[in-house]
Amino acid sequence: MHQPHPLALTLLLAAATLATACAAPNQRLDTDTRQRIVTTTGLDVDDAVRAADVMTQSMLNSRVFADGQPPLIEVSTFINNTETQIDPDSVLKKIRVELTNSGLARVLTPRGQDQIAAEQSNPYGDTPTMPDGLRPDYTLSFKILDDRARAGRIRELTYTFQMSLTEANTRIAAWEGEERITKQGSKATVGW
Repeated sequence: MHQPHPLALTLLLAAATLATACAAPNQRLDTDTRQRIVTTTGLDVDDAVRAADVMTQSMLNSRVFADGQPPLIEVSTFINNTETQIDPDSVLKKIRVELTNSGLARVLTPRGQDQIAAEQSNPYGDTPTMPDGLRPDYTLSFKILDDRARAGRIRELTYTFQMSLTEANTRIAAWEGEERITKQGSKATVGW
């Protein structure tokens, strides 16, 4: 059996040590920092959460919340028309937290799975009623779209985030917001 040359072993060990020493150390990051990894190949949940945050603040500064009793809002729809899977609750929870903690709105919490199952098994097909006939003043929807462009080796992704607050009884838009995030990279770093 052929024994490796001692110099080769020494060089291999030195290379492994150098590679380990040069690697970035593991670290914990604040989730709100700009140091987190940003991808150019798709949508990050951070992109959607930041867009939701900006639009929620804009909505809270609108005339809808200017006077009177805080309106009751149901966060009702999340539509993701992109190729990237995003857990809707990671975005909608951020919106509900900001609305609730602002003191300017009351927010209906989502129905639990047991409530949904009970409604589906209702033989009479009645629409479930909220406690004491409670109905939302507004419904809120959130939608994500994407647009892809190419120019030679450069690839560009633009994500459009749309949020709408609608009067529940009339379906009239009370407030609407839109945010865009564009990512750009070369063909070698973008996977489409």
